[in-house]
Amino acid sequence: MSLEERILDTPITWRLLEEDFHKAFRSSSKVGPNRSAVVFGENRGNTSVLVIARLDWTPNDESLPKTVVLKITTCEKLRQVGESNSQMQFEGQEKRAALMHNAEWNLYEKAQKCQEFCETMKLPKYYCGRNFDFEHLKAGYIAIEQITDSICFPAYETTSDEGAEQIVKIFAKLSAFSLKNPESVKSMHADVMDEILKMFVSKEKIEAGLDAVVAKFPDRRAQIETLKKLLPFYENYETLRDLMNYGL
Repeated sequence: MSLEERILDTPITWRLLEEDFHKAFRSSSKVGPNRSAVVFGENRGNTSVLVIARLDWTPNDESLPKTVVLKITTCEKLRQVGESNSQMQFEGQEKRAALMHNAEWNLYEKAQKCQEFCETMKLPKYYCGRNFDFEHLKAGYIAIEQITDSICFPAYETTSDEGAEQIVKIFAKLSAFSLKNPESVKSMHADVMDEILKMFVSKEKIEAGLDAVVAKFPDRRAQIETLKKLLPFYENYETLRDLMNYGL
C-alpha cells in the first residue's frame, strides 16, 4: 500500500501524517506496511471523524507513539447534507467547520507550550496537526495520545453530583489561569463560540428548521410545538449564550 493512500477516504494521507511526525519528533522512521486505521465514536460528530491509527514505525523508534487518535475534520458529511440544501447553506456550514477545527487545533498548538494549562485542563498529549483548508484540501486534523479507560458522556446525559463538582473545580482552575495569563488565553481564540453562534442563531432560522422537521415528520408536530416555546431564547446569540452559560 502506498503512503499516498488516504486515511479512511479522508483528504489526510499516511504520507502527510508521516511528514508531520518527522517534524514534530525529528525522527526519520517510516510509517510501516502494517499500519491501520479504524473509526471509533461512530456518528459522534457532523464535521469530523475520530480514528485510532496504528503507525507501525519502521525501524522502531521509542520516542514515537505507536498508536494515536486522529480527529479529522472534513466537509464530506456536510456536503451530503448540502446536496438537498442551497449552496449558501453549505458554505455557511463549511465556514463553521473551519472555525471549530481551527479553534481546537490552535488550542492544542498553544497549550503544549504551557504545561500548567495542560495539567489544569487535563488535556491529552498533542503530537501534531494541520489547520483547516491547508493546501486547499478542505480538511484539517489533530493527532493526540490515546487515553484508555475514559468515558464520553453525551451533552444530554444527566451529570452526577460528583461529575458536576469535578466540572466546577476545573472551571475554577481555568478561571484562575485565565486571570493570571490573559495573553495566553487570548491567543487560544476563546471567542470562537460567539462566532459560531452568530452564524446560525436567529429566531427565524430556528423556526424555519423546526417547520422543515414537521414537514418531513408530521407525527412529530406535538414535540416540535413544545420546542417552539423556546424560540424567544434564540432572539439573538447573546441570549442563547447566557442561557448556555448560566441557565434560566
